[in-house]
Amino acid sequence: MNYNNKINDEQLQHLKQYNKSSEHSVDKRYKVLVNIQPPYVIDKGNSKYDGLIYDAWRKVKEEMPGYIFEETFIKSKNNTEFIDTINKKDFDLGIGCIASDYDRVSKIFISRPVLMNRCVICFKDKQLFFTEVLRFFFGYFIPFFLGIIIVGLILGYFIATRTDQPIDKKNTIGRVIALTTGALFGSKDALLRLKLNKYSIIIIVMILIISTFTLQLLQAIITNILSQAYIESEITRNRVQLARLIGVKGSNVPELFETNYGCTINYFDGNLEDAIKKYKNDPTIADGVVANSAEALHYAPKYGLKITAQSFSLNEHGWVVNFKTPELMQPLNEAIRRVLDTNTMRKLCDAYLGSNESYMCVF
Repeated sequence: MNYNNKINDEQLQHLKQYNKSSEHSVDKRYKVLVNIQPPYVIDKGNSKYDGLIYDAWRKVKEEMPGYIFEETFIKSKNNTEFIDTINKKDFDLGIGCIASDYDRVSKIFISRPVLMNRCVICFKDKQLFFTEVLRFFFGYFIPFFLGIIIVGLILGYFIATRTDQPIDKKNTIGRVIALTTGALFGSKDALLRLKLNKYSIIIIVMILIISTFTLQLLQAIITNILSQAYIESEITRNRVQLARLIGVKGSNVPELFETNYGCTINYFDGNLEDAIKKYKNDPTIADGVVANSAEALHYAPKYGLKITAQSFSLNEHGWVVNFKTPELMQPLNEAIRRVLDTNTMRKLCDAYLGSNESYMCVF
């Protein structure tokens, strides 16, 4: 049994278990909790709201004559918190952009999909290749080069003083430099002119070992820095495993990235906008922030971020109904279907996300 079938079976079991109509079925008056979550639900001030999902909800209400919905607005950190609030405070219906997963369907009914988002990554196009090269040169290469020269000179002095040739104070420095150059860079002439004893041979071998391993370490640092300099400009499915990503705790988007691509996710305990602000202020903490495409299209221009050209997963989003009001599921799903049969959602996506970008939201 695959994961989606498992979710559907769980929901069907709950529909059979919670099949007794509530007291609201008589007067058809229901309490609705609406999650303020741009671009789905946007607080315009003075108790006015709009947004991609809220406008769709208005259309659905028009398809449900005779029903009375008393709306309360809240701004939750994530959908898990939103669902918990609905259950704790006995709301009948929750309006937001809520994806189905096994944990959620064990707590609440989820309607048929209103919207399907693609999972994408918001990232800052750092364009730091040249900057990273300079940082490497001054931060790694120069200290390394000076350090190994100093170590080489010290060891070269010991080589010069432990040969069988007499030491002439006037040319000691020249011999030390020649021996250091020979040991570090393999100049045979400088070494073959000397009669070396066992101590000087050991020191030469130490210099060669140290320089070899240090160069290997330096090469690894170069590879890492330059690959990080490029990764933000092209995070693809083939390279996403290399990325360090931020995901909102309680959202299922980072879980999809972890499950499907094995990404490293740093979970942020807050809402998506705050996570994006944190990343924008310090892009070195991660390579990007994972989000649904609609949210990415809303926040990316606002904070000067880009969106990956490739999408990584599909995410179905619906609304939630309390287990205590199962009679609301069928009329709600039928009303959603009638709205989706029109061109309403396409127009709403064009209005809120831009006509050239709304292809990222699938219905």
